[in-house]
Amino acid sequence: MAPDSPSLHDIPVKEASPRSAAAGRENHVEIDRLFAETLQRAAEFNRHIDKPTLRRAFRFAAERHRGHFRRSGDPFILHSLEVMRALTDMRLDTQTLAAGLLHDVVEDTDTPIAEIEVQFGEDVALIVDGVTKISGFKLRGREERQVDTFRKMLLSIAKDVRVIIVKFADRLHNMRTLDYLDPDQQQRIARETLDVYAPLAHRFGMARIRRELEDLAFSYVAPEAHHDIAGRVDGLRDELSAHIDELQAGIATELRKRDIDAEVQGRIKHLYSIHRKMTTQNKDFDDIYDLLAMRVVVDSVDDCYHVMAILHQAYRPLHGRFKDYVANAKHNGYQSLHTTIYSHRDRIVEVQIRTGKMHQVAEEGIARHWLYKEGRVTHDIDQQTRWVKQFLEWADEIQDPREFVEQLKIDLFPDEVFVQTPKGDVIGLPKGGTALDFAFAVHTEVGLHATTAVVNGRIAQLGYELHSSDTVKITTAPAQKPKRDWLSMVRTSKARSRIRRFLREQSYAFDVEIGTSLLDRRFRKARIQLTDDDWAAAALAFDVVDREHLLAAVGGGDISVDRIMDHLRPQAQEQPRKSGAEDEAEVTVLHLDDPMLRYAQCCNPVPGDPVFGFITRGRGLSVHHRDCPNAPGLHAEPDRIISVAWDTPEEERTGGPFKTAIIAKSSDRVGVLSQVTATISDAGANIRHADARTQGEDGHMSFVIEVRDLKQLRRVISKVRLVGGVTEVHRIASTEDEDELRALIDGEPFHMDEEE
Repeated sequence: MAPDSPSLHDIPVKEASPRSAAAGRENHVEIDRLFAETLQRAAEFNRHIDKPTLRRAFRFAAERHRGHFRRSGDPFILHSLEVMRALTDMRLDTQTLAAGLLHDVVEDTDTPIAEIEVQFGEDVALIVDGVTKISGFKLRGREERQVDTFRKMLLSIAKDVRVIIVKFADRLHNMRTLDYLDPDQQQRIARETLDVYAPLAHRFGMARIRRELEDLAFSYVAPEAHHDIAGRVDGLRDELSAHIDELQAGIATELRKRDIDAEVQGRIKHLYSIHRKMTTQNKDFDDIYDLLAMRVVVDSVDDCYHVMAILHQAYRPLHGRFKDYVANAKHNGYQSLHTTIYSHRDRIVEVQIRTGKMHQVAEEGIARHWLYKEGRVTHDIDQQTRWVKQFLEWADEIQDPREFVEQLKIDLFPDEVFVQTPKGDVIGLPKGGTALDFAFAVHTEVGLHATTAVVNGRIAQLGYELHSSDTVKITTAPAQKPKRDWLSMVRTSKARSRIRRFLREQSYAFDVEIGTSLLDRRFRKARIQLTDDDWAAAALAFDVVDREHLLAAVGGGDISVDRIMDHLRPQAQEQPRKSGAEDEAEVTVLHLDDPMLRYAQCCNPVPGDPVFGFITRGRGLSVHHRDCPNAPGLHAEPDRIISVAWDTPEEERTGGPFKTAIIAKSSDRVGVLSQVTATISDAGANIRHADARTQGEDGHMSFVIEVRDLKQLRRVISKVRLVGGVTEVHRIASTEDEDELRALIDGEPFHMDEEE
């Protein structure tokens, strides 16, 4: 990229002018001094720092950026040096510091990445290349393009997490100097910081970086709200500071009495945190009472719990606000005890209690773990980066950009709940996680064959939303298989991915079976027999891999039987098409729990009904009642019609329930509606929707009910007919929509959407 090419994700450089060049010469000595101080500081933090390599990297970057100035008028190398300084404060290694100095060289000059690798090694080149690719990420344009670039961004992080750490340092300095850009650029870069980089910093446990990024971005994204909150906090600053001093002294005194060595810190919550609470809880500033936060840093885990007990004795705790992230660490490695107390001035104060090591991890996150031993990354880093690789693996099948972004938000903000297995093992799930998510978190096979959950000793549905401290046991059955509606029950990427994979595999096998049935029928009629070479040629003609994939394409509705027959016409001796039963010799068995079956809502067939199957495009087999109002239109495409039959005798069926609807007419008699509903319930059917109205002297009632099969439906109808005053009961096509039910009562025809 040419030096003057605009970089929308970093502060743009500009060509040297005589004035800026002069300023650059004046700053030369100062920049050298700043580098020397930073190098010395890095060596103090890490005795393994390679000073000669960093000096070479500094000279290399300074030479390549010679003549480049930022909008502020500062030499561009000053930005590179500020990035190195931020990384030094994180106590990172030589390769990361060198990459910080060199991170813009490839993007903003004609230096190839290969030269970086030759000069500074593979690790530095990998980091610089990753940062360069991330700089190409743009949070705008088509959603599909956004998802693609976000995938590439996460891939770079998965290769080496130091890529994102350097990018955090780069973005932090850019946000500190954002004033020099025009308002449109400020808005876009700040929004990107809030939507992408601050959440990523949170996910990697880097609280200090996240807080500063959020507050800096907040001032540009919502300047009026920022100004208002900042002004209100400033107005209370003296009072709040005095309160902090008082609390620090009080807590320290209580701890000294019990011989606990602790560091007590206090702060006013950062502005964006206050704004977020105001917006999410729909509160005014005056309604935010917990503006203060205290932190107690102690020597040991035992001291953490001891301090909490002391605080609860000395100050009144706020009920229900205790959280133990020491025993149950967050996904990003964060550990602390959280409690909320009332100060002696009756002000609500949040208190965090942690050890010194926990504090370092909480503030610096993954950067605190960055130590190499024999060339291998530490276990802590592997644990904290695993989610990136898992998300990429699980999200690989997501096609809808909106779903990708939504799932990414869940993974970036895993507001967690902690639940237990019966053996006491703790499993963390995102807030809103269900029993089915838990099942997949325990093991994929448990999830795939889950039938019900037992939560705290009580039976619960798989879609039951779990809460912290729940104890969960999953019951399984070998015959159980995932269904499409399971996708609406889960929140985790893992569960969603495993369900999708199973359904895709089932769909493929189902499509092969249906395609084979369709083609065999037509081939027999046309007296066609294909050799293996014929199948291979046909697959090639339709641009599929092999015979099996060709059959799947036919069964899935992607390639019609007529197209296959037209291609094979020279070999065909097709007889005239027959109608009726002779043309429907092949029968496909309906397994009630098959995830590829859809029971058409235009006629709502139940087991025992005479039915036929219609092959939809990409949605499996749709099962219709033989007398479905849409049947004539569907039979106009005979090659997509399949003869089907129920799989088991009525007495052995366990599938369902199946929705259907009935209409009952009666005299306008008091109490008839309650008698009819009671009769339906007594017959074992579940009422999903009911509607009643009077027309003249007659009463009209409609019900959407759930039954196991046709036998139960007939029992319901026969019992309702015996209710006093009921003159007519019959079955109708059903829907849950109230307006359409009313139309049915009035005798208007009802049609569902056309099959695709």
